[in-house]
Amino acid sequence: MTECIETNSPALPNAAAAAKTTGRASVWMLAARVLTVLLTWQRRAMERQSLRAMDDRMLRDIGLSRADLEGEATKPFWRS
Repeated sequence: MTECIETNSPALPNAAAAAKTTGRASVWMLAARVLTVLLTWQRRAMERQSLRAMDDRMLRDIGLSRADLEGEATKPFWRS
């Protein structure tokens, strides 16, 4: 004997609508993640540019040497 489930029942969620909503949520989650990564990269680039602009006295104040600065400032923006 086969069992039959009515798929248009109001008690059951519409599979097509659920998939569409989930797809939209996934796209927005992906877009948010991409934006977060891009903003992180921009922040790193700006911080490294600011480090390059510091003189030796300012570097001593924050506990860095010129060699430390060069090591950090020469990293590409995508590396932490």
